[in-house]
Amino acid sequence: MKPVTLPHPLYVQARGHLEQAIAVLSREPDAAPLIRLLDEAIDIAIELAHLPPSDITILRLTPSDEVRDKTGQE
Repeated sequence: MKPVTLPHPLYVQARGHLEQAIAVLSREPDAAPLIRLLDEAIDIAIELAHLPPSDITILRLTPSDEVRDKTGQE
């Protein structure tokens, strides 16, 4: 039997915020494209929430990391 992987609390929280955004936007007549993107983000959050932590790589930036624009300039 495969072990059950519970969703990480941060993903559950992110999903909740995305669903709230959809609820607010659903009142706006021109929001359909944004709602589709938010729906897709919810689906991705659900998939990520059930991955084992070892399968997720998170990039963490520190204040000392250099941020460059698209031209490579600092």
